[in-house]
Amino acid sequence: MKLLRPGIDPARLENVRTSNGKTTARCPACAETGNDTGGDHLFIAEDGKFGCIKFPGTEGGVHRKRIYALAGPLSAQEPAPSKSAFETLDAAVAGCCPQGATLVDTYEYPRSGQPFGAVARYKTTNGKSFRQFRATGGGWEPKAPAGKWPLFNADKLPAEGTIYVVEGEKCALATAKIGLTAVTSAGGASAAGKSDWTPLSGRDVVIIPDNDKAGESYADTVARILACLPTPARVRLVKLPVANAGDDLIDFLAAGGTVDQLKALVLAAPAWASPAGEQVPSCTAPASAKEIRAKLWEITRIPNLSATEHYRQSAAAVVEWLHARGRFYYHVERRDFASVMFFDATQKLLRPVQGDAFLAWLSDMLTINRSETAFKFVQAAIETEGLSERSTGIKPATFWAATPTVFYLSSGPGRMARMSAGRVEIVDNGT
Repeated sequence: MKLLRPGIDPARLENVRTSNGKTTARCPACAETGNDTGGDHLFIAEDGKFGCIKFPGTEGGVHRKRIYALAGPLSAQEPAPSKSAFETLDAAVAGCCPQGATLVDTYEYPRSGQPFGAVARYKTTNGKSFRQFRATGGGWEPKAPAGKWPLFNADKLPAEGTIYVVEGEKCALATAKIGLTAVTSAGGASAAGKSDWTPLSGRDVVIIPDNDKAGESYADTVARILACLPTPARVRLVKLPVANAGDDLIDFLAAGGTVDQLKALVLAAPAWASPAGEQVPSCTAPASAKEIRAKLWEITRIPNLSATEHYRQSAAAVVEWLHARGRFYYHVERRDFASVMFFDATQKLLRPVQGDAFLAWLSDMLTINRSETAFKFVQAAIETEGLSERSTGIKPATFWAATPTVFYLSSGPGRMARMSAGRVEIVDNGT
């Protein structure tokens, strides 16, 4: 394919279409923040000049530079930002503010108590714009983080009580102001699958979608994800009595709605079920070795990635792959790396992550030698993840202790004794 001068490579674009000498495509700078779902913001003229219809004129200079960084030819592409591109998040969101726009708010997404990602909201002449940022060892970069996002406010979830799911960080904060616990996912209504919803496993959840088709789709997607968690959430979907398309909980409250009225709507809402008796699909089949190997290969193809950043992204991908394959546990009374365990849902085995059996299995699945630096990064990430809020604290001696008719006794990694009246048998610990 011919390269469109002065440097936009159509092979690196999505939804490329050409008509009457003008090429359109999905804008990569908009796409990295979850926007341009229609795939037509980017235009490229016959002489190679390009731009984004959402960031026209001189005010779009910063945006066009980002387009070039994402879709320019690899040989001429600007170097990837170093870890210290911006020392602080404040500096990053200010430095990446579109020309002519003003910063409205910054929403942070910590993971395991550490900086992970953030979303900046800007007011532009065309309305609003969002940009995602990721934390690095030395600062912040204007890029989406590797791996799944934590839920916004996931670090503030109480141990008990109902959790409200709304669309957007602004709405989540407004919901919190009226005394309700609320979360949302990053990236907009079409990106629910890019977040980790496991903190809502087994919880009572109320989904309050925006009053439009996108909101309905978001609510349905989230409900299905929650139904597929290790312990399915108990979900209710509340349709707000609002007048206008796109209205949300903020608009409901602004129109005079009260917390008591909202709670009454929740009580009246039936438990969520798939429409017309459709079967809710079970959780995705445990991730295969082929899938993670393909993902690791994909990361090696990212241009201008430093060795350290390559190791970091690979480790994050492995952690997400393990979450898709099973669950992490740790000893609630010790909470140290030595107590972290991983339950493999395919093999139905529970293994200490520092044990030779787990490490040998992981090395074989990834086809990475245990002595390699890449594997050391993976091992450290797994140990850290095993003590995060995405892991489950247990007392191994009692976690699978008893039911009214049977009790269990640990018999080493992956096995336990199942004892009932008149019978003792060795079983795997997935039963």
